[in-house]
Amino acid sequence: PNFAAMGAPTRAFQRKGGMKIMVAAVLSATLLAPTLHFSYVPPSEAELKAKSPAMLARAEQVKPQLGQRLISPEVASDLIDLGGALLVDVRTKPQIMRFSKGRTFKGALVSPLDRWVEAGKPPDAFEDRKVVLACTFGSKSMMAWEFLQEHGIDAYVIEGGYEAWVEEGLGTELVYLGGPRSA
Repeated sequence: PNFAAMGAPTRAFQRKGGMKIMVAAVLSATLLAPTLHFSYVPPSEAELKAKSPAMLARAEQVKPQLGQRLISPEVASDLIDLGGALLVDVRTKPQIMRFSKGRTFKGALVSPLDRWVEAGKPPDAFEDRKVVLACTFGSKSMMAWEFLQEHGIDAYVIEGGYEAWVEEGLGTELVYLGGPRSA
């Protein structure tokens, strides 16, 4: 076969350093190519189950991506009070009842991640707002942050969740079957 006609380098091309140029071009294209990103996969039912090994494993995968979006309760409080951010408890009401004796963050909108996953989108109330996400310890909030990133929402996660919030002496309130605020 005529390899030169098929685009393969000829011996003359190789002798003249052409092969080095071609290799350099391929390496440059490879090194400068954008990093591959895998498409987002919403949390599974097992990952949404509180404190499950699947939830904890997913949260550990997400945590390094958070960077400065993982904030202390004090910073979260300032972001809410001074910056107008929306505080969202991403737990289901049964999880709130079980893990924090029916209490949530004072002023929080209770909006379970489970509902967003089911709907395939976050609530409309999140559009054009900074959102501070919280749960009991932080694992579910990290998955919620990942979900919101996929939908272009500016979000933060309270490191340590409800437990850290209470430790800092920040306000809480009871969740009633009909409220407080939910979406």
